[in-house]
Amino acid sequence: MGDGGFLFACGELATAVQERLPVTVVLVDDGGYGMLRFDQVQSGVPTRGVDLVTPDFVALAQAFGVPAEAVDGFGEAFEDALAKSLATDGPSLVAVRAALTPPPSTSPRWYRAAR
Repeated sequence: MGDGGFLFACGELATAVQERLPVTVVLVDDGGYGMLRFDQVQSGVPTRGVDLVTPDFVALAQAFGVPAEAVDGFGEAFEDALAKSLATDGPSLVAVRAALTPPPSTSPRWYRAAR
């Protein structure tokens, strides 16, 4: 999930810990609402309200007792962190510093030429 969306419900980490849920959260940290930022850029308007002050997600997860790790991008370090997280007994979090482009099905601003 994205970092902006995660901040709406980060308290759910407490439930995951309490219930010992085997959930690995993969959090994409691009410093805000990437989808909305994408739409604004595609529309040619200045970006507004999409760049957020975000916490240290590893420290936040650890404050709930959730093992967490941060990596840059989706390369080998991500693969290693994900494998370690999936082997964890209970919840875990991998924060990935990266910016993704939304898939065509999610953004009304995505233009695909007719064939």
